[in-house]
Amino acid sequence: MAEEDGPTARIVVGVDGSESARKALRWALAQARRQNAAVEAVTRWTFPATSSWIPVPAADLEAAARQALADTVDQERHTAPEVPLGTLPDRFRAIGALRCLAGTP
Repeated sequence: MAEEDGPTARIVVGVDGSESARKALRWALAQARRQNAAVEAVTRWTFPATSSWIPVPAADLEAAARQALADTVDQERHTAPEVPLGTLPDRFRAIGALRCLAGTP
């Protein structure tokens, strides 16, 4: 396969800052290298269910999700630097975002 050929597929992986998410991203990057695919790392954020009347600013929740995503990508990017890697912080349900990006109903 010629190096100038672009990715032929996309692998979508959910990332939440956990060790399991790091392992999933590492796997996705390795698989993408084998399949000439791109990787899309997705995280989600939503308003937490709390019993408190103290409001949590949406900007804080989004910033925390973006930071967890960026940190995880930074930690694992070196494993396959040649693989195209996009990121998407999303306020919707994780499963919906993953399905949408993967092109499945």
